[in-house]
Amino acid sequence: MGYDDYRLIIQSNQHYRSSDRKKDQLINQYRNLYSYPTHGRDISNIHLLASAVLQRKPSMAAIKSILESVLINQGVIEQGELKVNLAANKVEEWIDNRRAYLLVEAQRGNIIQLADTQASFDHVRARLGEIKSLSVLCKGELEQQQSALTGLLQQCTHDLNDYQQQANKCLSAAKFDIAGITERRDMQCPVSGRVRVV
Repeated sequence: MGYDDYRLIIQSNQHYRSSDRKKDQLINQYRNLYSYPTHGRDISNIHLLASAVLQRKPSMAAIKSILESVLINQGVIEQGELKVNLAANKVEEWIDNRRAYLLVEAQRGNIIQLADTQASFDHVRARLGEIKSLSVLCKGELEQQQSALTGLLQQCTHDLNDYQQQANKCLSAAKFDIAGITERRDMQCPVSGRVRVV
């Protein structure tokens, strides 16, 4: 849609007809949503007022002049009949709001990027929270396993010491028995004189 279609939409709330049915449907649909006049009314050249506010630096004199021209063309008033009594601070407030809007609009790309970055950051932070929770759980399980293995190692060390003591006792007893057997054997079978070979 072009500029002419934009004018057709905003300056009239009447039903639109042309040879292009698809265009008719779009124009009538958007007129119901965006036309400045309502209830089937028509205000030709209202787009000039919108252009003055949106495209140029707005001033009360310019707005009054264009609005008066529009209303005269519509036959609503005669030349010089329009009286607009608005407080200067109110007009300045409108202008400031418009400037603020334009400043925000100029940063739309950055705002969208920041919003996307914030969403990504929130996702990463949530994922890190999940990883932290999982690490805490795994740490607890590993500490339990370490405690169990430490206890088992201590028990095995204690058992090994017991076995070593028992083995030492058995070895000492075996040595004692062997010594006794050897002594008895020597007593029963004394060694006779030995022959020295020259």
